[in-house]
Amino acid sequence: MKIDHEDIKIIFAKIFPDQVTDKKFLDLKMSDIEKWDSLGNFNFLLEIEEFYDFQFDMEQLASLNSIETILEYLERR
Repeated sequence: MKIDHEDIKIIFAKIFPDQVTDKKFLDLKMSDIEKWDSLGNFNFLLEIEEFYDFQFDMEQLASLNSIETILEYLERR
């Protein structure tokens, strides 16, 4: 599956509006921004599921905690 990184950025901005960081988007991981905690991560992944019309399993929900790991997983699907 070809994933457009811009789509993930749009989803991220929807879940975490007004969040600013000095890190590059692709380098972000959970806890790099204040609201990206476990609940924020869950909401982010749910929004990705809705956008791409599929579901993560519980193990994936626990391990996908950075932009890099999320993109790697999506591109392998």
